[in-house]
Amino acid sequence: MSITDISQTVAIIVTIVAFTVTQYSNRKAVNAVSFNRMADAYDNIVKYRLQHPEVLDTASKWAKGDLNKIGKDADITKYYSYGEFCISFCDVCLYHSSSNLISKRSFNDYYLGLMDLVATENQRFFADIAEQKYCSKAFKQWFARWMGKATDTN
Repeated sequence: MSITDISQTVAIIVTIVAFTVTQYSNRKAVNAVSFNRMADAYDNIVKYRLQHPEVLDTASKWAKGDLNKIGKDADITKYYSYGEFCISFCDVCLYHSSSNLISKRSFNDYYLGLMDLVATENQRFFADIAEQKYCSKAFKQWFARWMGKATDTN
């Protein structure tokens, strides 16, 4: 084996190691960005709820047809804004999970429970929104599965 062969073999090994380290670092960076986006979306929910604690009361009283009261009823309008933050949070989580931007384990360990909490708090509103054609397909499918679980345990 000549020096050239040894040099080429070492260069190949170094290239493979550098590529692997770069891929690992890139994956960690993508995970961090995903966590930040999901955390930011949840922070919006918390901030809004702290500023408007009455939204949870409105959520518990949500009824079919309340979507038609947006702009006419201040409480419904305020709650709708909150509900949109909640749906946006769920959509962001679902997107990052289905796009493998976050591992299934991390999703289940950190965000699935928060999605369950948000769905529990807003179940009636979510059910109303899930019937609308403008609602994302991913949200509709997740919420239908969630409702199946929710009704099984209640």
